[in-house]
Amino acid sequence: MRGAFSWLGELKGLTVLDTGCGHGAFSVYAVSKGADAFALDVQLARLKFGADQSVRMALPVSFVCGRSEELPFPDGFFDLVLSRSTLQYTDIPVVNREMIRVIKPGGVLVLVENMAHNPFLLLFRAFRRLRKNGVRLGTYADNEAGVIKGYASVRQMRAMLSGLSGGGCCFCHLFRPLSLGLCQLTGQARWARCLDRGVEIIDGFLLRSIPSLKRLAWAGSIWGRKPA
Repeated sequence: MRGAFSWLGELKGLTVLDTGCGHGAFSVYAVSKGADAFALDVQLARLKFGADQSVRMALPVSFVCGRSEELPFPDGFFDLVLSRSTLQYTDIPVVNREMIRVIKPGGVLVLVENMAHNPFLLLFRAFRRLRKNGVRLGTYADNEAGVIKGYASVRQMRAMLSGLSGGGCCFCHLFRPLSLGLCQLTGQARWARCLDRGVEIIDGFLLRSIPSLKRLAWAGSIWGRKPA
């Protein structure tokens, strides 16, 4: 999210929605920077954990149980709406319309999402299906939010960006799923973390130098303002 937030500037005084918030880490961070934050998710256990943490740190966040397809907020309520790794569990066009609806004219949308076509993640997803987990993932398996409906494509992300003004987009990580996996296998060994940092730098260079590789990226981000 570095590109988005270097463009956006300070969060102080903004009303922020973190949709598909999980434990609400970004919402707590936003409050620490002076924002008024709302964190929405369908998983009550995660919301309770996040609420407990925000109280413990004296950084109050409004935690809300709800679905991204039916945001329980009025039109034009937020200065900033953020979604991270959420679209894959949703009806993407419906969620995009809902996010735009609740943003004020001139407000900002930031999306950071898993992409569809990274070859190494495709292998992982195939392995998960062979394990008979279908498309359910870990702690999401017991509710409808855990059903992966489809990953965002570069074309979809750029289509969303075309409805915004200003801002930009970024696609990152080609080989990094391998180096991160190695970090996991070695218990975060120092040499593996150094290798991972090197792979991240190489990935960035390749994606900048060969634009056609962007469709194989692991993650994509877009950010921009809702037209006034």
